[in-house]
Amino acid sequence: MERPDVAGHGPALRPDVPVEEQLREAAAARRRSRLVAGGFAALVAVVALYAGPGDPAPVRAPAPAAIRSPAATVPVMSPPAQVVDVAVGNDTLHALLASCAGPEQGRYCAYRLMAQTRGGPWTPVPLPVPPPDVRTGFAARLMLTGGDTLIVVDESRGKAYVGRDRGSFAVRPIRDGPPLSAGMPAGLVPELVAGRVVVLDPATGLRRPLAVQPLPGVPRDVAAGPLGDLWAVAEPGSRVVVAHSADGGRSWRTAAVPGLRPGLDRLWLVPAQDGGAYLLGGRTSPSTGGLVLVGLWQQPGAGGSWNRVGGAPGPRSVGSVTSGRSGLVMTEESGALWRLSPGGSFERLPDPQVAGTPVRAGPLASGPSGRVVSRPPGGVAGALLLVSADDGDSWLPTLVPS
Repeated sequence: MERPDVAGHGPALRPDVPVEEQLREAAAARRRSRLVAGGFAALVAVVALYAGPGDPAPVRAPAPAAIRSPAATVPVMSPPAQVVDVAVGNDTLHALLASCAGPEQGRYCAYRLMAQTRGGPWTPVPLPVPPPDVRTGFAARLMLTGGDTLIVVDESRGKAYVGRDRGSFAVRPIRDGPPLSAGMPAGLVPELVAGRVVVLDPATGLRRPLAVQPLPGVPRDVAAGPLGDLWAVAEPGSRVVVAHSADGGRSWRTAAVPGLRPGLDRLWLVPAQDGGAYLLGGRTSPSTGGLVLVGLWQQPGAGGSWNRVGGAPGPRSVGSVTSGRSGLVMTEESGALWRLSPGGSFERLPDPQVAGTPVRAGPLASGPSGRVVSRPPGGVAGALLLVSADDGDSWLPTLVPS
Protein backbone atom coordinates (compact mmCIF):
# COMPACT_ATOMS: atom_id res chain seq x y z
CA MET A 1 0.00 0.00 0.00
CA GLU A 2 1.34 3.44 -0.91
CA ARG A 3 1.90 5.92 1.85
CA PRO A 4 -0.72 8.65 2.08
CA ASP A 5 0.31 12.24 1.64
CA VAL A 6 -1.12 14.21 4.54
CA ALA A 7 1.33 17.08 4.42
CA GLY A 8 -0.72 19.39 2.29
CA HIS A 9 -1.06 17.54 -1.01
CA GLY A 10 -3.87 15.09 -0.31
CA PRO A 11 -7.65 15.12 -0.45
CA ALA A 12 -9.89 16.93 2.00
CA LEU A 13 -10.64 15.13 5.25
CA ARG A 14 -14.04 13.46 5.42
CA PRO A 15 -14.91 12.14 8.88
CA ASP A 16 -17.69 9.93 7.50
CA VAL A 17 -15.36 7.98 5.18
CA PRO A 18 -13.36 5.02 6.54
CA VAL A 19 -9.62 5.36 6.99
CA GLU A 20 -8.79 2.60 4.52
CA GLU A 21 -10.71 4.30 1.70
CA GLN A 22 -9.05 7.63 2.47
CA LEU A 23 -5.64 5.94 2.38
CA ARG A 24 -6.31 4.63 -1.13
CA GLU A 25 -7.61 7.96 -2.37
CA ALA A 26 -4.70 9.84 -0.82
CA ALA A 27 -2.18 7.59 -2.56
CA ALA A 28 -3.84 8.18 -5.93
CA ALA A 29 -3.75 11.96 -5.43
CA ARG A 30 -0.18 12.41 -4.20
CA ARG A 31 0.94 14.50 -7.16
CA ARG A 32 -1.82 17.08 -6.98
CA SER A 33 -0.29 20.51 -6.80
CA ARG A 34 -3.16 22.26 -5.10
CA LEU A 35 -4.68 21.50 -1.72
CA VAL A 36 -8.37 20.71 -1.89
CA ALA A 37 -9.98 23.50 0.07
CA GLY A 38 -12.62 23.22 2.76
CA GLY A 39 -11.97 19.82 4.32
CA PHE A 40 -8.70 20.87 5.98
CA ALA A 41 -9.90 24.24 7.23
CA ALA A 42 -11.20 22.96 10.54
CA LEU A 43 -8.08 20.90 11.17
CA VAL A 44 -5.79 23.82 10.40
CA ALA A 45 -7.58 25.81 13.08
CA VAL A 46 -7.24 22.94 15.51
CA VAL A 47 -3.53 22.53 14.83
CA ALA A 48 -2.91 26.24 15.24
CA LEU A 49 -4.41 26.07 18.72
CA TYR A 50 -2.16 23.39 20.18
CA ALA A 51 0.61 22.42 17.78
CA GLY A 52 2.19 25.52 16.33
CA PRO A 53 5.14 24.94 13.99
CA GLY A 54 8.59 25.41 15.43
CA ASP A 55 7.42 24.96 19.02
CA PRO A 56 9.08 21.77 20.36
CA ALA A 57 7.65 21.89 23.88
CA PRO A 58 4.28 20.32 24.67
CA VAL A 59 1.44 22.82 24.96
CA ARG A 60 -0.64 22.18 28.06
CA ALA A 61 -4.38 21.93 27.72
CA PRO A 62 -6.41 24.69 29.35
CA ALA A 63 -6.99 24.11 33.05
CA PRO A 64 -10.21 22.17 33.52
CA ALA A 65 -13.01 24.07 35.16
CA ALA A 66 -14.33 21.04 36.99
CA ILE A 67 -12.72 17.74 37.98
CA ARG A 68 -9.96 15.44 36.78
CA SER A 69 -10.22 11.70 36.51
CA PRO A 70 -7.56 9.83 38.51
CA ALA A 71 -8.09 6.67 36.48
CA ALA A 72 -7.80 8.14 33.00
CA THR A 73 -6.36 11.61 33.80
CA VAL A 74 -8.96 13.14 31.48
CA PRO A 75 -10.53 16.37 32.69
CA VAL A 76 -14.26 16.85 32.69
CA MET A 77 -14.26 19.65 30.17
CA SER A 78 -16.38 21.88 28.00
CA PRO A 79 -17.18 21.16 24.34
CA PRO A 80 -15.91 20.09 21.89
CA ALA A 81 -15.88 16.35 22.52
CA GLN A 82 -12.58 14.70 23.32
CA VAL A 83 -11.51 11.14 22.52
CA VAL A 84 -10.65 9.54 25.85
CA ASP A 85 -9.92 6.02 24.61
CA VAL A 86 -9.68 3.94 21.45
CA ALA A 87 -9.82 0.21 20.69
CA VAL A 88 -8.29 -1.21 17.51
CA GLY A 89 -9.69 -4.57 16.40
CA ASN A 90 -9.33 -6.89 13.45
CA ASP A 91 -11.91 -5.01 11.40
CA THR A 92 -13.14 -2.29 13.73
CA LEU A 93 -11.96 0.94 15.26
CA HIS A 94 -13.86 2.25 18.29
CA ALA A 95 -13.50 5.72 19.79
CA LEU A 96 -14.94 6.69 23.18
CA LEU A 97 -15.64 10.42 23.35
CA ALA A 98 -16.56 12.58 26.31
CA SER A 99 -17.85 16.11 26.63
CA CYS A 100 -19.57 18.48 29.01
CA ALA A 101 -22.04 21.26 28.22
CA GLY A 102 -23.53 24.10 30.20
CA PRO A 103 -22.28 26.50 32.88
CA GLU A 104 -19.67 25.36 35.36
CA GLN A 105 -22.12 24.85 38.24
CA GLY A 106 -24.69 22.99 36.15
CA ARG A 107 -22.80 21.07 33.52
CA TYR A 108 -24.11 17.92 31.92
CA CYS A 109 -21.38 15.46 30.99
CA ALA A 110 -21.78 12.35 28.86
CA TYR A 111 -20.00 9.66 26.89
CA ARG A 112 -20.44 8.97 23.19
CA LEU A 113 -19.21 5.87 21.34
CA MET A 114 -18.34 5.84 17.65
CA ALA A 115 -17.35 2.84 15.54
CA GLN A 116 -15.79 2.36 12.15
CA THR A 117 -15.72 -0.94 10.26
CA ARG A 118 -13.60 -1.55 7.21
CA GLY A 119 -15.61 -0.43 4.22
CA GLY A 120 -18.03 1.72 6.21
CA PRO A 121 -18.27 5.21 7.71
CA TRP A 122 -18.06 6.30 11.33
CA THR A 123 -21.33 5.41 12.99
CA PRO A 124 -22.66 6.15 16.49
CA VAL A 125 -23.17 3.20 18.81
CA PRO A 126 -25.87 3.58 21.51
CA LEU A 127 -24.03 3.38 24.82
CA PRO A 128 -25.95 2.98 28.10
CA VAL A 129 -23.05 4.15 30.27
CA PRO A 130 -24.39 6.86 32.65
CA PRO A 131 -22.73 10.28 32.95
CA PRO A 132 -19.42 10.31 34.84
CA ASP A 133 -19.34 10.59 38.59
CA VAL A 134 -18.13 13.98 39.85
CA ARG A 135 -15.57 12.22 42.06
CA THR A 136 -13.92 10.22 39.30
CA GLY A 137 -14.44 12.13 36.07
CA PHE A 138 -14.23 10.24 32.78
CA ALA A 139 -12.96 6.94 34.15
CA ALA A 140 -14.58 4.56 31.63
CA ARG A 141 -12.23 2.70 29.29
CA LEU A 142 -12.43 0.36 26.32
CA MET A 143 -11.36 -3.28 26.25
CA LEU A 144 -11.41 -5.48 23.16
CA THR A 145 -11.25 -9.27 23.23
CA GLY A 146 -9.60 -11.35 20.55
CA GLY A 147 -12.96 -11.94 18.90
CA ASP A 148 -13.58 -8.20 18.49
CA THR A 149 -16.05 -8.13 21.39
CA LEU A 150 -16.03 -4.61 22.80
CA ILE A 151 -16.26 -4.11 26.56
CA VAL A 152 -16.73 -0.67 28.11
CA VAL A 153 -15.42 -0.87 31.68
CA ASP A 154 -16.80 1.68 34.16
CA GLU A 155 -14.72 1.05 37.27
CA SER A 156 -16.31 3.89 39.20
CA ARG A 157 -19.65 2.07 39.23
CA GLY A 158 -18.36 -1.47 39.04
CA LYS A 159 -20.06 -2.18 35.71
CA ALA A 160 -18.96 -3.75 32.43
CA TYR A 161 -20.95 -3.08 29.25
CA VAL A 162 -20.38 -6.00 26.89
CA GLY A 163 -21.08 -5.46 23.20
CA ARG A 164 -23.55 -7.75 21.43
CA ASP A 165 -24.87 -8.05 17.89
CA ARG A 166 -26.58 -5.04 16.31
CA GLY A 167 -24.79 -2.56 18.56
CA SER A 168 -26.52 -3.40 21.85
CA PHE A 169 -24.80 -3.93 25.20
CA ALA A 170 -25.31 -6.35 28.06
CA VAL A 171 -24.65 -4.81 31.49
CA ARG A 172 -22.57 -6.98 33.83
CA PRO A 173 -21.80 -6.08 37.45
CA ILE A 174 -18.06 -6.54 38.00
CA ARG A 175 -17.54 -8.99 40.84
CA ASP A 176 -14.80 -11.26 42.15
CA GLY A 177 -15.10 -14.82 40.90
CA PRO A 178 -13.48 -18.21 41.41
CA PRO A 179 -10.08 -19.05 39.87
CA LEU A 180 -9.82 -20.18 36.27
CA SER A 181 -8.62 -23.72 36.77
CA ALA A 182 -8.23 -24.44 33.04
CA GLY A 183 -6.17 -21.37 32.22
CA MET A 184 -7.09 -18.11 30.52
CA PRO A 185 -9.47 -18.40 27.55
CA ALA A 186 -7.91 -17.18 24.32
CA GLY A 187 -8.54 -13.56 23.48
CA LEU A 188 -9.23 -12.24 26.99
CA VAL A 189 -7.21 -9.42 28.51
CA PRO A 190 -5.14 -10.08 31.66
CA GLU A 191 -4.97 -7.40 34.36
CA LEU A 192 -3.35 -6.95 37.76
CA VAL A 193 -5.72 -6.60 40.71
CA ALA A 194 -4.37 -6.70 44.27
CA GLY A 195 -1.12 -8.28 43.07
CA ARG A 196 -2.80 -11.14 41.19
CA VAL A 197 -3.27 -11.81 37.48
CA VAL A 198 -7.00 -11.76 36.74
CA VAL A 199 -9.23 -11.68 33.65
CA LEU A 200 -12.67 -10.15 33.19
CA ASP A 201 -15.10 -12.75 31.89
CA PRO A 202 -17.42 -10.85 29.51
CA ALA A 203 -20.15 -13.49 29.80
CA THR A 204 -20.55 -13.10 33.57
CA GLY A 205 -18.76 -9.90 34.61
CA LEU A 206 -16.64 -11.95 37.01
CA ARG A 207 -13.01 -11.04 37.59
CA ARG A 208 -11.36 -14.41 37.89
CA PRO A 209 -7.73 -14.98 38.92
CA LEU A 210 -5.53 -17.54 37.24
CA ALA A 211 -5.32 -20.64 39.39
CA VAL A 212 -1.57 -20.80 38.83
CA GLN A 213 -0.09 -17.36 39.46
CA PRO A 214 3.33 -16.41 38.02
CA LEU A 215 6.25 -16.84 40.40
CA PRO A 216 8.39 -15.56 41.96
CA GLY A 217 7.48 -12.15 43.36
CA VAL A 218 4.46 -9.87 43.05
CA PRO A 219 3.85 -8.94 39.40
CA ARG A 220 4.50 -5.33 38.38
CA ASP A 221 2.91 -5.75 34.94
CA VAL A 222 1.24 -8.44 32.84
CA ALA A 223 0.55 -8.77 29.11
CA ALA A 224 -0.95 -11.24 26.64
CA GLY A 225 0.35 -11.87 23.14
CA PRO A 226 -1.58 -12.50 19.92
CA LEU A 227 -0.68 -16.21 19.98
CA GLY A 228 -1.99 -16.89 23.48
CA ASP A 229 1.24 -16.31 25.43
CA LEU A 230 1.31 -14.55 28.80
CA TRP A 231 4.10 -12.59 30.46
CA ALA A 232 4.43 -11.14 33.97
CA VAL A 233 7.36 -9.16 35.36
CA ALA A 234 8.36 -9.01 39.04
CA GLU A 235 11.29 -8.01 41.24
CA PRO A 236 12.12 -10.83 43.65
CA GLY A 237 15.20 -10.01 45.67
CA SER A 238 17.99 -8.41 43.67
CA ARG A 239 16.74 -9.44 40.22
CA VAL A 240 14.10 -8.49 37.67
CA VAL A 241 12.39 -11.68 36.51
CA VAL A 242 9.88 -12.28 33.72
CA ALA A 243 7.58 -15.29 33.90
CA HIS A 244 6.33 -16.63 30.57
CA SER A 245 3.39 -18.97 29.94
CA ALA A 246 2.68 -20.59 26.59
CA ASP A 247 -0.50 -22.36 27.77
CA GLY A 248 -2.78 -19.60 29.07
CA GLY A 249 -1.32 -19.50 32.57
CA ARG A 250 -1.45 -23.23 33.38
CA SER A 251 2.34 -23.28 33.78
CA TRP A 252 5.12 -20.70 33.88
CA ARG A 253 8.83 -20.52 33.10
CA THR A 254 10.91 -17.71 34.56
CA ALA A 255 13.99 -15.93 33.25
CA ALA A 256 16.06 -13.13 34.75
CA VAL A 257 16.53 -9.98 32.68
CA PRO A 258 20.28 -9.38 32.31
CA GLY A 259 21.62 -5.98 33.30
CA LEU A 260 18.38 -4.78 34.88
CA ARG A 261 18.26 -4.02 38.60
CA PRO A 262 15.12 -3.67 40.71
CA GLY A 263 13.86 -0.32 41.97
CA LEU A 264 12.68 1.33 38.76
CA ASP A 265 9.52 3.41 38.90
CA ARG A 266 7.96 1.64 35.93
CA LEU A 267 8.29 -1.76 34.32
CA TRP A 268 5.96 -2.64 31.48
CA LEU A 269 5.57 -5.42 28.97
CA VAL A 270 4.54 -5.05 25.32
CA PRO A 271 3.74 -8.17 23.27
CA ALA A 272 5.17 -8.32 19.76
CA GLN A 273 3.18 -9.31 16.70
CA ASP A 274 5.53 -12.27 16.03
CA GLY A 275 4.91 -13.97 19.39
CA GLY A 276 7.78 -12.39 21.33
CA ALA A 277 7.69 -9.57 23.86
CA TYR A 278 9.44 -6.37 24.92
CA LEU A 279 10.22 -5.13 28.43
CA LEU A 280 10.77 -1.43 29.12
CA GLY A 281 12.18 0.10 32.27
CA GLY A 282 11.60 3.72 33.27
CA ARG A 283 12.62 6.08 36.04
CA THR A 284 10.75 9.25 37.01
CA SER A 285 12.62 12.44 36.15
CA PRO A 286 12.91 14.74 39.19
CA SER A 287 12.79 17.81 36.93
CA THR A 288 9.91 16.96 34.56
CA GLY A 289 8.04 14.22 36.39
CA GLY A 290 8.06 12.15 33.19
CA LEU A 291 9.51 8.72 32.61
CA VAL A 292 13.14 8.48 31.51
CA LEU A 293 13.81 5.37 29.43
CA VAL A 294 16.39 3.30 31.31
CA GLY A 295 16.49 0.33 28.97
CA LEU A 296 14.64 -1.91 26.54
CA TRP A 297 14.86 -5.69 26.35
CA GLN A 298 13.43 -8.19 23.86
CA GLN A 299 12.44 -11.84 24.09
CA PRO A 300 12.25 -13.17 20.53
CA GLY A 301 9.53 -15.74 21.16
CA ALA A 302 9.05 -19.32 22.33
CA GLY A 303 10.30 -18.27 25.77
CA GLY A 304 13.90 -17.52 24.76
CA SER A 305 16.41 -15.43 26.67
CA TRP A 306 16.05 -11.67 27.10
CA ASN A 307 18.45 -9.42 25.18
CA ARG A 308 18.98 -5.72 25.49
CA VAL A 309 18.14 -3.77 22.33
CA GLY A 310 17.90 -0.14 21.28
CA GLY A 311 20.57 2.27 22.45
CA ALA A 312 21.64 5.69 21.21
CA PRO A 313 20.45 7.45 19.24
CA GLY A 314 16.99 6.76 20.56
CA PRO A 315 14.21 8.13 22.73
CA ARG A 316 15.25 9.49 26.11
CA SER A 317 11.78 9.45 27.61
CA VAL A 318 8.64 7.39 27.14
CA GLY A 319 5.28 8.95 26.48
CA SER A 320 3.51 5.94 24.97
CA VAL A 321 4.44 2.64 23.35
CA THR A 322 2.63 0.05 21.25
CA SER A 323 3.45 -2.87 19.00
CA GLY A 324 3.52 -2.49 15.23
CA ARG A 325 3.97 -5.01 12.48
CA SER A 326 7.74 -4.57 12.33
CA GLY A 327 8.62 -3.59 15.90
CA LEU A 328 7.72 -1.12 18.59
CA VAL A 329 6.35 2.34 17.88
CA MET A 330 7.08 4.82 20.67
CA THR A 331 6.65 8.47 21.55
CA GLU A 332 8.73 10.64 23.80
CA GLU A 333 7.11 13.08 26.21
CA SER A 334 7.52 15.77 23.55
CA GLY A 335 5.54 13.70 21.05
CA ALA A 336 8.60 12.74 18.98
CA LEU A 337 8.03 9.38 17.27
CA TRP A 338 10.47 6.46 17.21
CA ARG A 339 10.38 2.90 15.91
CA LEU A 340 12.47 -0.06 16.99
CA SER A 341 13.55 -1.93 13.87
CA PRO A 342 13.69 -5.75 13.65
CA GLY A 343 17.48 -5.42 13.93
CA GLY A 344 17.17 -3.88 17.38
CA SER A 345 18.04 -0.24 16.64
CA PHE A 346 15.92 2.91 16.92
CA GLU A 347 14.74 4.95 13.97
CA ARG A 348 13.36 8.48 14.27
CA LEU A 349 10.04 8.72 12.46
CA PRO A 350 8.70 11.80 10.67
CA ASP A 351 6.31 14.00 12.62
CA PRO A 352 2.65 13.71 11.60
CA GLN A 353 1.43 16.70 9.62
CA VAL A 354 -1.94 18.19 8.82
CA ALA A 355 -2.00 20.68 5.94
CA GLY A 356 1.77 21.09 6.29
CA THR A 357 1.61 21.82 10.03
CA PRO A 358 3.27 19.40 12.49
CA VAL A 359 0.97 17.71 14.99
CA ARG A 360 2.34 16.06 18.12
CA ALA A 361 1.67 12.37 18.48
CA GLY A 362 -0.07 11.34 21.67
CA PRO A 363 -1.13 8.06 23.32
CA LEU A 364 -0.70 5.14 20.95
CA ALA A 365 -2.85 2.06 20.36
CA SER A 366 -2.68 -0.80 17.87
CA GLY A 367 -4.41 -4.04 17.05
CA PRO A 368 -4.16 -7.24 15.04
CA SER A 369 -5.01 -5.38 11.83
CA GLY A 370 -1.61 -3.67 11.92
CA ARG A 371 -3.00 -0.16 12.23
CA VAL A 372 -1.46 2.22 14.76
CA VAL A 373 -3.66 5.00 16.14
CA SER A 374 -2.50 8.10 17.99
CA ARG A 375 -4.55 10.60 19.99
CA PRO A 376 -2.87 14.02 19.68
CA PRO A 377 -2.46 15.64 23.11
CA GLY A 378 -4.35 18.70 24.24
CA GLY A 379 -7.89 19.38 25.35
CA VAL A 380 -8.91 21.39 22.29
CA ALA A 381 -10.84 19.67 19.49
CA GLY A 382 -9.84 16.28 20.80
CA ALA A 383 -11.88 14.35 18.22
CA LEU A 384 -8.83 14.23 15.93
CA LEU A 385 -7.13 10.86 15.48
CA LEU A 386 -3.98 10.00 13.55
CA VAL A 387 -3.98 6.62 11.82
CA SER A 388 -0.95 4.85 10.35
CA ALA A 389 -1.01 1.72 8.21
CA ASP A 390 2.79 1.53 7.87
CA ASP A 391 4.12 1.55 11.45
CA GLY A 392 4.41 5.32 11.66
CA ASP A 393 6.08 6.14 8.34
CA SER A 394 3.00 8.18 7.42
CA TRP A 395 -0.16 9.27 9.19
CA LEU A 396 -3.66 10.05 8.01
CA PRO A 397 -5.66 12.44 10.20
CA THR A 398 -9.29 11.59 10.68
CA LEU A 399 -12.01 13.44 12.56
CA VAL A 400 -14.35 11.38 14.70
CA PRO A 401 -17.85 12.89 14.33
CA SER A 402 -19.09 14.19 17.66
